[in-house]
Amino acid sequence: MKIVIDVSCDKCSLPTVHREAWEWLNERGFFRRYTFREFNNRFFEHKHRTSPTLIKLVENEGNEDCPRVSGPFRELQVVEVPDDVEWDIVSYRSGEKVVEKHRSWG
Repeated sequence: MKIVIDVSCDKCSLPTVHREAWEWLNERGFFRRYTFREFNNRFFEHKHRTSPTLIKLVENEGNEDCPRVSGPFRELQVVEVPDDVEWDIVSYRSGEKVVEKHRSWG
């Protein structure tokens, strides 16, 4: 499974997804029910991180037919984890990482 993460500083208050990418997605019928601000707030929900369309955009960022995806001072990246792994996204000072869910105590 492919997942989009933000590997830049997680303390920044700037948008994660570039406005140009949101407009490109909106024009093609994706995420229409969200404003730009709502989409950036909801970007952190897991269901959007695995969107095939968003993954394709991040993987092809910089090509002629795809807009810039990462917001200012942001760097989005696609990581791949095995399909049978239960995963979660953890924020660190250096950005986000995908980790396998496990049990912990204390």
